[in-house]
Amino acid sequence: MRIQKPFLCILFVFFLWGTWINPVFSQQAQTTEKAYDPLKGSQEIKKLVKSYSQYAHSPKQLESYRKEIAGHLEQGEKGQENVQNELQQIDATLKALGDKVEGESEKITRERSALMAKRKLMEVDLAGYRLLALNATEALKKLEFLVVIDFFLTPTAELADIFLPAGTWLEQDHVADNWKRHGFVVARQKCVEIGEAWQDHKIFMELGKRMGQEWWPTVQDSLDYLLEPSGLTWEQFKEKGYLRGEMVYQKYKERGFSTPTGKVELYSTVLEKWGYDPLPKYTELPESPVSKPELAEKFPFILNAGYRTPTFFHSANRMQPWLREIRPDPIVEIHPDTAEKTGIKEGDWVWIESPRGRVKEKAKFNIGIDPRVIVAEHGWWYPEMPGPEHGWDISNINILMDNAYETLDPAIGSTNLRTCLCNVYPV
Repeated sequence: MRIQKPFLCILFVFFLWGTWINPVFSQQAQTTEKAYDPLKGSQEIKKLVKSYSQYAHSPKQLESYRKEIAGHLEQGEKGQENVQNELQQIDATLKALGDKVEGESEKITRERSALMAKRKLMEVDLAGYRLLALNATEALKKLEFLVVIDFFLTPTAELADIFLPAGTWLEQDHVADNWKRHGFVVARQKCVEIGEAWQDHKIFMELGKRMGQEWWPTVQDSLDYLLEPSGLTWEQFKEKGYLRGEMVYQKYKERGFSTPTGKVELYSTVLEKWGYDPLPKYTELPESPVSKPELAEKFPFILNAGYRTPTFFHSANRMQPWLREIRPDPIVEIHPDTAEKTGIKEGDWVWIESPRGRVKEKAKFNIGIDPRVIVAEHGWWYPEMPGPEHGWDISNINILMDNAYETLDPAIGSTNLRTCLCNVYPV
């Protein structure tokens, strides 16, 4: 019997969107437009631009500024650097002009007003170009048809045309833990089946049948097939509870290691074949006080977005009252010395801002971290707020992250998803 792997992968992607990627990894999605057009940006960006238009003394000039900025941003990373450089020049000019004083010439007043307008638009458009979490939401809304499989109605699930309730690990029969490489597989046995919530395997199989594919009649039949090499049926395996593979030690003496050379490779022949440096080395992050000292003047702190808590798993379970009693609000840890310099008191709501936007979390002091580092939680949304958004963009730390193609790791393509430069200040 042939397993339909492509179909399985497609459904698994839908499952990931609902369970993990929302909103934690929503930053990974790419905009579907060929180039960023500020005139067709999100409603949030349009609102900001409207509020900043008060600084422009001419609507035509405001439009001219926007097109000029869009031209820069269409050039990718280099264009963004040009915008950042011009922002610095504008700041220097505004500093030289100083605040408006009584009796100054109309020309100076108009020049200051125009510079302020251009600066605000640059900040907004630069943020809009990089707010890929927002782009992902807009992209999902434009889909002709979206199916989400999840345990709960998350913001992503509420955008779906069809929502399929999934069973948790307590609601499924499965030959489990075979991916952990510890030599065991265990019989995970369903405790209960609640309502219409099905385990993933059943959802895949039943959808496949309706699409004309050949699948097993039941999940138990599929598990019998999976267990054939052991000579056991699923019912027999449940009685046994687990299977343990033969333990063979020092296998490398017989067949070497799982590398092209059969040896432990500190010098990677695979990376060498792909044209990359085969030796491990330290490479400075593309956005750090070392690589971007001029940016660090405005964003002097290093954000660590890897704060984990045992209360929640990524973005899951925010709707559980008992868990929210334990962790009612998102926490950002700050060294007391940093808090004193920035005017932050413990328990204050604070803005965490990067070149791509800002979000807010509650300050908690921690003397165990470097004063230059801010440590923030990820995965936050607010089920108590109106849907379908549920405040997903209020404390979503991924809004601050750099997801540009130009800053991906050149060898494996990973993003710098847990660190960037930032500033922090009271709300």
